[in-house]
Amino acid sequence: MKEGRLHSAAPLPILLEAGNMTEGSTIETIGDAVRDAIRQAAPDGLMGSRAGNVIKSVAPDFQPRAYGARNLKEFMTLHVDGVAIIGHSGLDPIWGLTEWATSDHGGARKDEFWRVWVSPRATFVICVDAATGAVSMMPETGAQDCAGVVLPPAAPEVHERIAMEFARDSSAIPSEDLRSELLSLVQSARDGWWREWLTTIRAGGATCADDWTSHRHKRLREELQRSLAETCTSDAAADAAMKTIIQSGYAARPKPPKTMAAGPKERDLRQLVKEVVDRMGDDQLRQVPLPIGLVMDVLAGKR
Repeated sequence: MKEGRLHSAAPLPILLEAGNMTEGSTIETIGDAVRDAIRQAAPDGLMGSRAGNVIKSVAPDFQPRAYGARNLKEFMTLHVDGVAIIGHSGLDPIWGLTEWATSDHGGARKDEFWRVWVSPRATFVICVDAATGAVSMMPETGAQDCAGVVLPPAAPEVHERIAMEFARDSSAIPSEDLRSELLSLVQSARDGWWREWLTTIRAGGATCADDWTSHRHKRLREELQRSLAETCTSDAAADAAMKTIIQSGYAARPKPPKTMAAGPKERDLRQLVKEVVDRMGDDQLRQVPLPIGLVMDVLAGKR
């Protein structure tokens, strides 16, 4: 970071009062809050943990998965326009404005290739050397300076096609009424259909949301591979470009958590269920799944 841009250290002010997110609230509300927080945190940027607090202040029930993202970082990448990771504090990303990447703001990343590819409204393009597969990123307004082939973000039609495939074929959609609603949203192709789509996916439950996320990522990777095969002059170049874009951090699925080996202190599952059931009244026994509070009490060894 350049010395001329350093400010004296001061506590970050409280930006927003906690409030309830109404049904009419949209991703723009969250995006506006995050961008405002980043501006107030300039030039150092906004810690990822702080970004989570800002989002919670306008959307107390916020869950990234409800918007087709696996975590906060991916939500920010997919849905908050105009922001980019400019550094890290340990494992915590530091967020800045995308425009900082093309100004004299120190430390701004210029390699968020996957983010550009999956964002139809991205203001950047990917420049690919067709012979070697080397990639770079530049503002859309400067695309004429690309020494290779310009690879623009996946078009809105690509996202519509991917959504249509999911709505038509996914077995994770819990009802035909919900399937019809999803199909109608895609077919309308009206402005804002994407946000209504995410809300409807959320209404389908966690399994539906997870299946949509997996389907979307898989198909976007396939579309990227096809585009690179058409752009590059050899399979080797296409593979090199694909690897760089995928490894920029937003395409690869996370590794499944390691399963802990059972130890002598681990409770037997049947005993756990028995202890929980023993604490339930007749009315509760008629309501399965088990109340999470009782499960946690048993796990904690409370009597």
